[in-house]
Amino acid sequence: MDPKHSAETVRHLEKEGESLMETYRSMSHQLHRLQKGNVDDNVRNVESGSPDELAAKKGDKR
Repeated sequence: MDPKHSAETVRHLEKEGESLMETYRSMSHQLHRLQKGNVDDNVRNVESGSPDELAAKKGDKR
């Protein structure tokens, strides 16, 4: 392979690597936000009671 093309290929791959890393960071951040949301929802559910306990408070029979 011509050295000129090698240099262009290396630059292209470096840019691709940077783009992939940015995408990874963004997706990781979003995943952590979603996981935190699920943890917060689970904490609220535990604090308010199980679905059966909530139904009993409303007078529903399960």
